[in-house]
Amino acid sequence: MLFVAEFDNATAEPVFDGVLREVTTTELDRSPVVEVVDDDRASELLKSIGQAPDARLTADLAQRICARGQGKLLAEGAIKPQGSAYSIELTAVDCASGRVLSHEQAESKNIDEVLTTVSRLAANTRLRLSGNRAAALDPAPLPTSSVQAYKAYLTGYSLVHSQPMQALAALKNATRLDPDFADAWYFLGVAHRGLGEMRQEKEDLKRAFALRNRASGMERQRIEAVYYLDVTGEVYKAIDALRLWESLEPNQFPPHNLLALPYAQLGMYEKAVDEYRLTLALRPDLPFPYWNLVAALQAAGQYDQAEAVLRRAQDKQFQGFSLHYELYEMALLRSDTAGLERERAWLAQNTEDPLVVGVQAKIDLLGGNLGRARQRTQQVVNMALESNLKEFAAEMLLSLATAEALFGEPTQSRHAIAAAMKLAADSKQKYADAAYVMALTGQGQQARRIMDRLVQENPSDTLLNSVDAPLVLAASQLASGQTEEALRTLEPLKTYEFGTHAGFLPNYIRAMAYLRLRRTGEAEAEFKAVLDHRGVSPMSATWKVSQLGLARAYAMQGDAVRAHAAYRDFLTQWKDADPDVPILKQAKAEYAKF
Repeated sequence: MLFVAEFDNATAEPVFDGVLREVTTTELDRSPVVEVVDDDRASELLKSIGQAPDARLTADLAQRICARGQGKLLAEGAIKPQGSAYSIELTAVDCASGRVLSHEQAESKNIDEVLTTVSRLAANTRLRLSGNRAAALDPAPLPTSSVQAYKAYLTGYSLVHSQPMQALAALKNATRLDPDFADAWYFLGVAHRGLGEMRQEKEDLKRAFALRNRASGMERQRIEAVYYLDVTGEVYKAIDALRLWESLEPNQFPPHNLLALPYAQLGMYEKAVDEYRLTLALRPDLPFPYWNLVAALQAAGQYDQAEAVLRRAQDKQFQGFSLHYELYEMALLRSDTAGLERERAWLAQNTEDPLVVGVQAKIDLLGGNLGRARQRTQQVVNMALESNLKEFAAEMLLSLATAEALFGEPTQSRHAIAAAMKLAADSKQKYADAAYVMALTGQGQQARRIMDRLVQENPSDTLLNSVDAPLVLAASQLASGQTEEALRTLEPLKTYEFGTHAGFLPNYIRAMAYLRLRRTGEAEAEFKAVLDHRGVSPMSATWKVSQLGLARAYAMQGDAVRAHAAYRDFLTQWKDADPDVPILKQAKAEYAKF
């Protein structure tokens, strides 16, 4: 194992701090023989010797943790001013004996040549340490030749997930200093996404994609994959890019984590589970690999395995919203009354978090408490807008609008849709979701106009064209009495059923069409399919109305026993629902006939 220390900077120019070490680390890591210790491991070792985990890794500290971490090699460098030029050295030593294994020295004429010089010294060191097994003789292309741009990039990169506003400023500076810096454009997009600026994120990703050949192989695949996922929506191209990235970096977390996403969208849960298991094996110290794997296992119907992963997360003593959300969903899937009450109590004690209030609103919707759900949704929207989280606010309004449409309140649903669309002007997916709900509420022509525009603007988007557009068309056809046409429209969607993107919608619309045609056996099968796949979306309003649809299918078949039991189950679960919810009143009237 090789530890890389910070360069001894005698120039009094802080722009070199961190940057020269990063260039050196990247180049030495190309060795097929030497394993460079990553920053996470170095932080653990720093803590073990009583230092702050983010302490500057000086040569002295690197020597100490090299011995503690059972490392063998240490690389240490220095940069000194020589008039307008710079003298640069890079030395590799044996940690135990201090014996010098490699010493490289060169002069850089000016600051613009410093990174190239350091990269060349690191490549020469890599060759000496690798011997005859050196994979490449020349240094890897640098992402930028500007020290200032690289410094700004590293600052932004370190903050992009924790402090997106600060990261945004640093990354904008990096792209200003070097407009051809592909990696900086990519992470500028990540920062914009974290702030809900989806339109700007796409513009950033377009710039990164245009410059992708300036990036390294791994970075190029990442840029291509995210571009295909977030800009063009070409899911299968994204999968190909992610597989290639994965083959280049099989032991890295990001490609596995990203690859699981399109697999889950397409309903390929076994593959998604395999990828998420790899992410968990690579980073068992992080909480979100556990939540991702739990969700994928639930969607695949593997509840026992999902519970086992949740127990591992609890053993790690992870806390916070995500843990309790997953525990609540698992309790729903298990019909665990005690577990549901325990998690509701936790939610009630943490209502300062808009995510918590959002879940409470969804719980209200699932229980038919529309009045309280509307109040909580408005509360969430207000909280979200205070933090400029417009997409989250739109998502909550669309969740409410969907339930209102399914529960028989189209007028209220239209109000919520209109509010959501004002907030989601930059999101094609939110507009597609809104169009579907509009079709359910009898606004078929308007919904289809929205989808036609989205398809025209996004002709390569796999899920928009293959799932969203036909769903909106089928819902519009069903609402206008074109039932047979709706069934034909839905036929190609079978490939995507129960993926996280399509969810229950194709099966539910098909079931309703069969019910209207009095093809009750086929309606029963579709409603049962929805109910059997609850793990895909445990808190979906579509799942709830499918329970009532199954009761109606039994009633049409003349099966009084099963119809009575199905109605009773629905009404029991909605015993505390608002009494004026239209589908509740209808269900009670239908149940009274048995």
